Amino acid sequence: MSDDLDELERQVRSLWGDLAPRPALEAEDRAIAAKLLGKDNYQRLARARSGDRVKYRAPVVTAEYHCFPSELMPGVEHWVITLIENGRRRTLKASLTFEQCMLGIRWLQTRGITAKQAETEYMRLRASKALAKPYRVRSKRFDASWLRGATS
Repeated sequence: MSDDLDELERQVRSLWGDLAPRPALEAEDRAIAAKLLGKDNYQRLARARSGDRVKYRAPVVTAEYHCFPSELMPGVEHWVITLIENGRRRTLKASLTFEQCMLGIRWLQTRGITAKQAETEYMRLRASKALAKPYRVRSKRFDASWLRGATS
């Protein structure tokens, strides 16, 4: 009985090959591949069986920036740049001033990475307060209404 099963297993392996997935790369080559190809392409290569072809895909990289209030210093805002690579978010820089944030965004744009401003709840609240401010009453010094009265 076991001879029949061994024979059957040998025939199946000859027709379909080894069904157990074997890594396409050896251990020392995996570390090099992870550095050269990037995280996503390396994971696709690690999942591939021996002999399968894996096509390289360029990573999709974008950046977002937003501000939030400082908890320690009221009235101070911190800006954060977040890098999104193939859907994975990681904070690139944090606790920046607005000028530092814009320098970082320009640096990313020179490398072909698109950046957009993400709107946070704090930013919406800040914008609504700015729109709701009453206009300042002009001082008498800059009031030109006396000119209109003099000409008529």
